This record gives sequence, structure tokens and C-alpha cells, in this order.
Amino acid sequence: DVVVAVRDTPLNEENPYTLEERLTLIRSKFDNVEIVVIPDIEEIAYGRKPGWKLKEVRLDKSMEKISGSLIRKGMKDGNT
Repeated sequence: DVVVAVRDTPLNEENPYTLEERLTLIRSKFDNVEIVVIPDIEEIAYGRKPGWKLKEVRLDKSMEKISGSLIRKGMKDGNT
């Protein structure tokens, strides 16, 4: 199974598509995915011991190069 998490973000220059537009786009390209809408959390603050382990996920270099902002800009400009 594939699950795609989509943040519920406000519209701005870097995010020119509404949540519904993004959901429609994903559904039009991928038949068999589950989409989960998550809140627009940009950071997590904690004090003392949080009660759970913190783990940083490292991606390989090809994945690190992917930029959602650049992809959305290309789509907005008609280049994708």
C-alpha cells in the first residue's frame, strides 16, 4: 500500500494550489493510493524528555534533490 500525506497549507507563492486541487491532481495520476490530510505543522517544540525517541530520516542524494517548491513553480509556469 502507498500512503501520501498532504499538508493543509494556506495559498501563497510557494503553494499556489488549494488542498482540493492537490488532492484531485494526486488522484488523477495515481489510482491506488491512500491520501491522508495532515495539519500544517512546521516545527515541534518540547521540553525535558519528550517521552519518545527522536529520529532523523536521511534520504539518498537523489531524493534530497527533489524540491516540491520547484515542481509547483514548474506546474504553475506550465513546464510540467
